[in-house]
Amino acid sequence: MRRISMFLFLIALVSCKSSHVDVERISLSPQILYEGLYTMLPGAMLLCENYLVWEDGFATDTFMHVIDLRTNQDIGIMGKIGRGPEELTTPDIIGSFNKNIVVTDGNLFKCAFYSIDSLLARKNPYIAQTDMNTRLFFSTVVDSTKLIALRFDTQKPFQLRTYNQEVLSEFGKFPIPDSITNRFEILQGPVLYNPQRHLLLYSANFFPYMAIYQEKSDNSYELIKETDYPIPYTIKENRARLLDENSDGFGVPAFTKDYIIFIKQDEDNPLPRQKPTSGIRDLSGVPHTVYIFDYDLNLLKIADLNMPVLRITANPENNTLYIIGLKDSYCIAKCEIE
Repeated sequence: MRRISMFLFLIALVSCKSSHVDVERISLSPQILYEGLYTMLPGAMLLCENYLVWEDGFATDTFMHVIDLRTNQDIGIMGKIGRGPEELTTPDIIGSFNKNIVVTDGNLFKCAFYSIDSLLARKNPYIAQTDMNTRLFFSTVVDSTKLIALRFDTQKPFQLRTYNQEVLSEFGKFPIPDSITNRFEILQGPVLYNPQRHLLLYSANFFPYMAIYQEKSDNSYELIKETDYPIPYTIKENRARLLDENSDGFGVPAFTKDYIIFIKQDEDNPLPRQKPTSGIRDLSGVPHTVYIFDYDLNLLKIADLNMPVLRITANPENNTLYIIGLKDSYCIAKCEIE
């Protein structure tokens, strides 16, 4: 029976990979907007109206840089690192609304807004929120009052919460339904909210799984689409172990008007896998391509951006993709997805 199960799994896996044969492969030349990002390694990036915010992943003082996309000029920095009353130790930029950036800190149980208007007016941009009552590792902004967090210690994976930590609803399904004790280790991955379509997207980091949930009028969300790629795993002593440890998920998603886009290296043109190094950052395995899906999670295109791509972001009102890439140095660039 075990041989039959493995045989069926291999058939499904081959079928899954062969479905990519007819996918259109394109080459794009992004327009460089801003060169020479001064950072050891860029972190998160997002759009907030006419501004692009990027994080210095190894900042020791101030971690957020703000660029005006109308002039492509850096207009200021905000967000202090530390343990003071207006400081964060491990900032996690989870989204924005209006001209406010929302940042959480799981280690200090903090949540704060940072106002771009205040930054422009040379005022203190920090707006404190109610301290969190739990750690939120993977979250996304819904609007000025609510966020959605991926949880690993509850029966359902997602919680719709207010910023003062009231839980409004719980929903969703785990991609591995078994009761396991290492959900955080296995099932972690980004969540992203689309305010134009009122959708929530979840994708796993360590295996190819995605799910889309549609917001309803009563603070609930309904699963409307998920991928059917096989997830090979075993369970021992209530811990799951992935059988294909070389399989990657679809990381760092972005919503455009017509597409859902992920950073992922073209499977037909793999790069060397990154190995741990002592102090030297090996970027040889950073993907050069993005996978472009429609909103039914059909893979349409694989686009070569002709540079290592570390981060992407977009505005769901158009099909412009912004990237942090690596040419001679870290840079911010954009390209149109047609």
